[in-house]
Amino acid sequence: MNMKYNNVINTFRTWCSDVVENLYKTSKGNIPSDFICELHDISYILGMMTDSDFFSIDELKEQIMCIVNNKEIPRISEERIYYIKKARNDFIHYMNSVSDVKSVEIFPYERIVYGQEGEEISECLLRYFDYDCEEYWYPLTERNFDGEVICYDAELIMQYMPRISGHLGLPERHVFTFGEAWSERYSYHCAEVDIIENYSGTEAVYFDKTYSWLIYFSHENTVAFAGNIVHEIKNILPVI
Repeated sequence: MNMKYNNVINTFRTWCSDVVENLYKTSKGNIPSDFICELHDISYILGMMTDSDFFSIDELKEQIMCIVNNKEIPRISEERIYYIKKARNDFIHYMNSVSDVKSVEIFPYERIVYGQEGEEISECLLRYFDYDCEEYWYPLTERNFDGEVICYDAELIMQYMPRISGHLGLPERHVFTFGEAWSERYSYHCAEVDIIENYSGTEAVYFDKTYSWLIYFSHENTVAFAGNIVHEIKNILPVI
């Protein structure tokens, strides 16, 4: 793995998310959705480049520029096309301002999983945990898999997540996650990561590469644990 360029890629992705977040904070209801979706799409594509090898940061930026400029623009109004092109131009302008690999921040690992690999992971989740990445999951009342499930209030469990993550071997060990999509182009997104994010109210699921355990964040402010992690969770959280 070329972690040096992974951090450069994540620097570019973070810029995209920061711009979008700032727009939501400062906009008075008139948010250019095509601009936001285009930045989400660029971030998603960048995530697919994690672990790729490059001779230099200039080669990396050249490849990114080629991909971004050659993305197809749908048949929409000129006003909407303007925002798509603006998002691309703003991103490229920022990207070109980053020239020193050593100056970028070190980020947690994240690789966007797509194509056949993503489909196979989705099929395994359905087989082992009856989890459909495009549907809500009700493991306490509706499930078709063996094994115990326990559920806790999200606000209560978050203080224990660093200890749980350490027990699971993170960040040295990588896990997979499925989460809600960033834009209309992708119905969901799957990634390989080395951390479990704090609960944010959005639906997400984390699981190991052997499908022996699963952690599910719901929209209803709950966190569920399934598989062979349940016994360990009970030992970590004896007072809950």
